[in-house]
Amino acid sequence: LADHIPRLYRESRQFRESMDRHSKSYQDSRVKAVVSIAPAPPVRAFEPHSLQEIAIPVHIIVGRGDTEAPFDECALWLQKQNAAFDVDLLDTNVGHYVFLPEATETGKKLEPSICSDPDGVDRRAIHDNTVAATEQLFRRVIEKGLS
Repeated sequence: LADHIPRLYRESRQFRESMDRHSKSYQDSRVKAVVSIAPAPPVRAFEPHSLQEIAIPVHIIVGRGDTEAPFDECALWLQKQNAAFDVDLLDTNVGHYVFLPEATETGKKLEPSICSDPDGVDRRAIHDNTVAATEQLFRRVIEKGLS
């Protein structure tokens, strides 16, 4: 696919315009803080310098048992790019799908891989803690007058 880029850049106005937009800032001044829940591997596509320029509070929540978005390859990689990013690492048995809504018994039977959690994982408690951390961050931002 990469072999086609020079030709596309030369011959396609739409491709050229799209590529030229990639270096532009997409910062939205209305966004005052970010909570990222289990950021997945595509975050590695961000340019490190663009992550370093993020000056608003960023709080990342991820489980240590996340095999879809391994915490060391995603959340900690993001924090390595910008040390101001706060990372909340949950227990080793907390996986990626724990952040989905609580499932019914039917859901647990039909889709156990995303609807059921290992013993000892309390999905509702994790949701409550995630909401509390999010609310705390946003209240702090409001109190500092960043809104």
